[in-house]
Amino acid sequence: MPKILNLFKSTNKIFKRDRIRKIRSSNDKFKLLHNDEEINIRVRKIKQFSQKLNGLLFKNAILSEQWFCIYGSKAFNSFGIFQPVDVIFCDIKRRVFEIYRNFPPNKFSKYHKETYSIYVLAGNGANIYKIEKDDILSTRTI
Repeated sequence: MPKILNLFKSTNKIFKRDRIRKIRSSNDKFKLLHNDEEINIRVRKIKQFSQKLNGLLFKNAILSEQWFCIYGSKAFNSFGIFQPVDVIFCDIKRRVFEIYRNFPPNKFSKYHKETYSIYVLAGNGANIYKIEKDDILSTRTI
């Protein structure tokens, strides 16, 4: 019986370690790659609603050097965001196919079936960094 109990304890430690790694990996810092050229922008990946709530919503200002990348969503709403933002939709190949410039607060975007990731940045950020349709946006771990 003690061997079974020890096996259970060691298995539980392994799974706990994996959960901690998963949490840390979602909070890693990433740099933006625009057409394979690194830009000095920090990207925060958002995969869950709680991350969106803690990182993006109800902030007074979004810095121009801070971008957010939302996964698992086919549309964007700006409820809880108090300033206009630029919203960039990318497909599975990380190609930009739709850009909303100065997207106003408390609005919904169109539903885009082919969306893989959505980048949210401060207003006029797409103009400053010259992001256009058919550009490639990706991230790299710092």
